[in-house]
Amino acid sequence: MPHIVKVFGDVLESYLEQYLEKIISYTAFIYLCVYFLVPYKPWNSFISFHTVILGFGLLACLVQALSDFKTHKLKFESPDIFFALSVILLFTSAWIVHAGNSLFAVSQAYTVSFLSLFFIGFSFRTLHVERLFFWIKAYLIASGLLIILQVNFSGGYYVAGFFGQIVPEPGGAGWGFANSHIFAGGAIAWALSVVLSRYSIKSMVKIDSTSELYSLSAIGMGAAGVFYTFNRGAWLALALTMGLIFAFILWFKASPRRLIIGTAAMVFFVGLFFLTTNPAISRMSEKLSFMGGMAKSPSQAIAQDASALTRVKAWQLSLELIKENPVWGIGFGNYSKMYKQSFADLYKGLNADRFDPNPIQTSSNSYLYYAVEAGALPAVFLFFSLALIFFRALRFGLSPETFPFLAGGIVVCLWMVTCDYIGERIFWIALGAVYGITVRFRQAFNQVNK
Repeated sequence: MPHIVKVFGDVLESYLEQYLEKIISYTAFIYLCVYFLVPYKPWNSFISFHTVILGFGLLACLVQALSDFKTHKLKFESPDIFFALSVILLFTSAWIVHAGNSLFAVSQAYTVSFLSLFFIGFSFRTLHVERLFFWIKAYLIASGLLIILQVNFSGGYYVAGFFGQIVPEPGGAGWGFANSHIFAGGAIAWALSVVLSRYSIKSMVKIDSTSELYSLSAIGMGAAGVFYTFNRGAWLALALTMGLIFAFILWFKASPRRLIIGTAAMVFFVGLFFLTTNPAISRMSEKLSFMGGMAKSPSQAIAQDASALTRVKAWQLSLELIKENPVWGIGFGNYSKMYKQSFADLYKGLNADRFDPNPIQTSSNSYLYYAVEAGALPAVFLFFSLALIFFRALRFGLSPETFPFLAGGIVVCLWMVTCDYIGERIFWIALGAVYGITVRFRQAFNQVNK
């Protein structure tokens, strides 16, 4: 009997060594596809589709990690240490310092987000990158087309509504496959920056006409999709990231020709749909004029825009709360209470049309939101680990494998300055992609140079 058990164990171990990495890779690919197509809980389910996939992937990663530990292949990187400390400090704040005063749902969201970071970071070390690039391009084309249909015909083409999400009234911005126009703006901006940077830095590689047409169509449709989400934070993040891509290309003495072509495709597609379609989006001209006003006089543009002014006021309150509770914050889910208490004083003397009249708001800045509720101490360790991850990725320069995900991580980080999605998975997925792909190609580089 012991002999049979040993033989079975040896066969199982051999099978896992041969197929486990593929299982993890395919599971991660499916997880990303499902997450970006259905990024919310369907109906009244207590668990989402992608959480089930995440659980299976984490189990496979655990088996792989144990196997790597036995063979001394498992290595910890410096960002792992700082990130682990930030997680420990975060839950110390939530479960010990603010025990009974933090919302469980928020703690649960952070926990699943951290697990997503680990899973994506681990799986990207073996993920089929070319297959992922192909899928991201398809996602951009489908999202852009869906948003064009949504803003022109509303609910009839609203895919998310089929999964239990409330369909917005006619006159709203496009949501694509997301559950809000804000999430859609950030998700599509991430995908667009990945594809655009990948296309831009392959200037020294010959691309066949079919592949080039596919890439440019994805870039153009993605730009149209982001535009019609009317998420101005995503617009700004994407513009800044494109500027950084251009600066990196010049810094590494590469040709900016493909970046210029990609940018032209974005302008062409946005202009084409703007001129040929006529979506009745509420306050469309006002939102567009705001961007022009920011170029002339930012302070005046913000003062005249209700959404922008509300964000500024929320940021001011956030800074005050950080000063009052600098180390451990105020606890998960408590910012909205503080905002409601301060609501009257924040907008004293202002007309109601100058700000968002909803007295329940979040910080509208993910980093301030994190520092307010979790505390500055956990935030410092988190931000330092982020800096390590991005600087390590930048050391690879314009690598066609690593640089696109670096650009994607940058656009998400910039987008989150104007929204509060740090508790959601998109931030941690983008971060995990940067980290995992960097570790993968650094290890490959080290093996080649041994």
